[in-house]
Amino acid sequence: MTSDSGGARDPAAQPPLLLDALTMVPRSVNVKKLVERLRNGALTGAAVVDVRVQEVYDSYYYGRGQERPPLPIVRVRFDDPMETWAYVDPATEKVARTVHRYERLERWLFNGLHSLDFRFWYERRPLWDVGMLLLMAGGLASSGLGLWIGAGRVRRAVGRWRRTGQTP
Repeated sequence: MTSDSGGARDPAAQPPLLLDALTMVPRSVNVKKLVERLRNGALTGAAVVDVRVQEVYDSYYYGRGQERPPLPIVRVRFDDPMETWAYVDPATEKVARTVHRYERLERWLFNGLHSLDFRFWYERRPLWDVGMLLLMAGGLASSGLGLWIGAGRVRRAVGRWRRTGQTP
């Protein structure tokens, strides 16, 4: 089990405290029990590579606006052929999300490049908005330039046909 900066901490050092929704009494979460249940469930035989309790969103477990998933979340990485990561909500003890290596690749190739969904940009929202507006203005200018060039070619072709008396 590892620990690093950025909102992740070693789950063995101090279990996360949660408020019970019914009694409003703080309770700790047994991360080892969650991992064991997960290992005995869908990913039988897969070794656990890493377990972290994340208190901030990462590049694969995040949301925007009102649809932000709950924190803290327990991320468990497995040593299976698909390099699966499971995000377990300690409050409900259910798997909130699983991500395998192809989904992580798709996240960067599609969401990252198509929507410019990069955390360092999106969290600085005015910067993301300005970048998107500039890129959209560039796309509009490129489309307008292509339309202008195409209209000129059509105009010249129609003039040539009129002078020679041929029909297209």
